[in-house]
Amino acid sequence: MILQKQFVFTSTTVNRNKGTIRAPWFGNWSKPNWWYDGLNSTDYFYSQFGDQAFIQYGQNYNKPWASTRMFAETVHINKEVLNPDGSVTATVTVNPDAFVQRKTDYAATVGYRVVYSVRINNVEVWSYTGQTIDEFTFLNGKAQTFTATIPPQQTFTGTAIEINIHYVDGQYHDSNTRVGFALYNPTPPTYVPSATRKSGQWKDNHRNSGRILIRKKGVWVEKSNENPATSRGENVGHNRIRKAGKWRQLPRMNGGTPE
Repeated sequence: MILQKQFVFTSTTVNRNKGTIRAPWFGNWSKPNWWYDGLNSTDYFYSQFGDQAFIQYGQNYNKPWASTRMFAETVHINKEVLNPDGSVTATVTVNPDAFVQRKTDYAATVGYRVVYSVRINNVEVWSYTGQTIDEFTFLNGKAQTFTATIPPQQTFTGTAIEINIHYVDGQYHDSNTRVGFALYNPTPPTYVPSATRKSGQWKDNHRNSGRILIRKKGVWVEKSNENPATSRGENVGHNRIRKAGKWRQLPRMNGGTPE
């Protein structure tokens, strides 16, 4: 497995990591199972357990919180392909497991009008229009399977839960938060070795969109990209030079000078 699952949280609000545990409220949504820290500054709690992520927004505390919302998702990486440029093309399936709202002990008798939209990779899996004091349970939303290409050392957040909240009468600012599993590609960026002399100047392939191809069985085959982690390594890489009796991977060039 190349890609790494990392927890992502795009909001600037205060959040608390509850570790690698299954949320105690998952499957039993009553207040004694909710996460709580007694601090009115904490908005989100989260944890991860295997392929599953758990998120709680709000707590039973006199902030006041009208309600607590609980979310869960499961992310599976079905297939990975490492591309020559170091990017990874992956097919993934995200199961939206739960979107649950329960009223707190501090809720007013009348809530604020609100519209929720919960999305995975920009596809809406749940929506709700009502009040902040309403109670509802959405389970086992439609699984989302899709393919994404993630560049080297970049993060893809389309697998996380996107929570959109619109306050109809404007009591609070609308919010858009992605929280849950993101996919990180740890592969280092590749480079194209070698350089050519043109008009009296050296031009390295890496900075000048150069390519290296070889003719094999009547077909041109791309051999441009090299892994910087193995630069000058013995018997590695597509492009090598014989030095001191050993074949070594060609390094990246800066003009006509090896780096």
